[in-house]
Amino acid sequence: MAIYPCDISSHRYPQPQQSIYWTLVHGELLVTYKQRLCPSHFRVQATECQTSMALVDDNSQVSATCELCHSDREGALYAKVFPNKSEMQQFALDLCEVHLQELADKLRIRSGRRLESP
Repeated sequence: MAIYPCDISSHRYPQPQQSIYWTLVHGELLVTYKQRLCPSHFRVQATECQTSMALVDDNSQVSATCELCHSDREGALYAKVFPNKSEMQQFALDLCEVHLQELADKLRIRSGRRLESP
């Protein structure tokens, strides 16, 4: 079994890889980060997605306001969650500038590897 470093704190773990792809959208700017996570940090991040964000499905709609404070929407946070031996889930949350940055910092999204756009 491979040994991976966890992107949250760089400690190593000898278990299957679990990843979350975070996409921050701010105006025309779109940036995606990949987090490879140990089981403990994955549970924390996945739980935050499930409790704070909406599951994306056929009925999902973009909101005109921040879903946390109802200020004007300035951007959005998207997450593709890849649990070990389970189906991928997608989550979304429309946010104002302040909450977009606060949530990105809280989840340490930028600790992951930034993916370049084609």
